[in-house]
Amino acid sequence: MASTAAVPVQSSPSASTVRSAGRAGLDLALAVLGAGMILSPPVTAGLAGGQGLLAFLEHLAVGGTFSLAVGMLGRRRGQVSGLADLAGTRVSRLVTGLYLAGFISGQAAIALTSGWLIGFGLQTGSELVAVIFGIGVVAVVVLANLAGLRLPGRARNWRVLITFLFAVALCSDHNLLRVSEMLPAVHGRELWAAAFLLLFAGVGWERSAVLASSAGSGRSLAAAVVFGWTLAGSGYLVLWGIVATAGRTGSVPWPAGWSRVLALLTAVLLASFCMTNVDAAGGFLARLVSTLRWPGPARRPATVIAVGAAVCLVLACALAGNWHAYQLLAGPAAAALLIYLTVLGCGVERNWRVIAFLALPAGLLLFTAAAALGSGTWLPR
Repeated sequence: MASTAAVPVQSSPSASTVRSAGRAGLDLALAVLGAGMILSPPVTAGLAGGQGLLAFLEHLAVGGTFSLAVGMLGRRRGQVSGLADLAGTRVSRLVTGLYLAGFISGQAAIALTSGWLIGFGLQTGSELVAVIFGIGVVAVVVLANLAGLRLPGRARNWRVLITFLFAVALCSDHNLLRVSEMLPAVHGRELWAAAFLLLFAGVGWERSAVLASSAGSGRSLAAAVVFGWTLAGSGYLVLWGIVATAGRTGSVPWPAGWSRVLALLTAVLLASFCMTNVDAAGGFLARLVSTLRWPGPARRPATVIAVGAAVCLVLACALAGNWHAYQLLAGPAAAALLIYLTVLGCGVERNWRVIAFLALPAGLLLFTAAAALGSGTWLPR
């Protein structure tokens, strides 16, 4: 009698490829989406006004083309752990240093925003109080890192969804955005400044270089990048639609008690991003010290303390110079610009197809930076 045992059905190569591309695309989207979901929509609305949609579309064009370009470079180079590996040994130190500088300035912007939110939640808002609370947030973050607190990978993924929901609630209340200094009080005609500062929110597009080795073929990598680009872009465009609609039709503020609770919880959420990023910046500093053989903080606890002190110094400078949180975002945006251009420049080969492919994101980046600097009324004085 013939055996009737079930024969396991194996997945077809195409189904397996689709699943791997989907996982890689989701990984890319999760790398891009972060604290920028809270900060970027109101900053773009304040700077660009009704032209904010163009700023987001330009940013998505930069992010998509750059992600495809570095993904291609990562696939040609083999196994890489980040953009520094694509730049070569000497230039990798420059890339690591730029990452460190960008992370320090970015955490200062996040901490200052948290300070304003805490001040609003406790009804004690002022610039000095916001900076003091911001320094307090940095101190707590450093102590948490020294105590070994880490968010596991799954918790970080859930944090992205929670951040999106909080961003939806914040973007619908312009009053809360104004009093917490997240909505710049400018004339709303700084389209290219907004597009430039969105580079802060795009840190993570380079994840495609790491995913290239596991994505399989070039088509699978392109599909993963397109899928991740679609997810991340949809999230930002939804948030932009909410904040723009609230600005046009007049947002209905949350009840006072709920607004204060929302502000305090958002401050805690931003502090969690600051904790993760300060830990990452400590790793950048440790790597930089070890490669340059400088006398300095080479151990992880010392580097975290050094990064925390640097963030507090930036906050003190912001208080002295009357800088706003959105102006501090120029630091990570400039760092991202220089990192991207450096990596694209190092990837140029004697191949016209490669040169043309890398020239598109490089040209977009240079044009955005030049246009933003040309309208420099938004820069700190």
